[in-house]
Amino acid sequence: MQADDTAQTVSLHVADELATITLTRPDRNNVIDAQFGQEFRDIAIALMGDAGVRAILLRGEGANFCVGGDIRSFAREADLPVALRRMTLDFHAAMAILARLDTPIVCAVQGAAAGAGLALAALSDYVIAEDTATFSFAYTKLGLTGDGGITWLLPRLIGLRRFQALVLEGRSVDAAEALAMGLVSRIAGADGAGVEAQAFARELAAGPTRAYGMVRRLAQSSFTQPFERQLEDEAQAICRAAASADAQDAITAFAARRKPVFKGR
Repeated sequence: MQADDTAQTVSLHVADELATITLTRPDRNNVIDAQFGQEFRDIAIALMGDAGVRAILLRGEGANFCVGGDIRSFAREADLPVALRRMTLDFHAAMAILARLDTPIVCAVQGAAAGAGLALAALSDYVIAEDTATFSFAYTKLGLTGDGGITWLLPRLIGLRRFQALVLEGRSVDAAEALAMGLVSRIAGADGAGVEAQAFARELAAGPTRAYGMVRRLAQSSFTQPFERQLEDEAQAICRAAASADAQDAITAFAARRKPVFKGR
């Protein structure tokens, strides 16, 4: 499965159970606009219907991962609120779909991840950053508030107080600080974020992806329900996982001292 070949802002390539989403406007620092929102939504819908995808790699071409909204186009809009509403309808639909998938998302960040670009990184399950990468909330510098679920994602990732500091101080944080606050999973070595992220995503695609998906859902729901409800959900999930072919093979492999073969079932 591939996305529409006519897409100009973002592409989808699927091979060996790994889906690679690439932001493809490096000359414009992979800005997000209405066209991106529509094409990104179409990619999310395509992934939602592809049971053969077991991991997702999210990356951007060029010097910067994604600098957020297209501010120059904002300045040209006769009615900016209407334009933003149209853009966010598609962009938010895509983000909601990706959040609901049982598929781990690995993100490679180089250069700047700002505004909605930061939201894309925050949505991901694992973020590998270049040591020169920077991360910025950015919206309030323009008198705006945020989109892409950033006000939901960031407080859960880094804590409310750190999120408030990012918003009010209006500064960028470097990769080392982003790692310390829990926004980044690791800083890339000599091979670079893109190479390391692809290798890790391939590793995940060959792993116990059914279990990854269940844990992903459990973690998301944990913020909105009582402890006792979470315990019950964990009990139900681990029983469902125990009935899977992946778990049965892994347990047998452990006893036999061999490497398990996971197929996402």
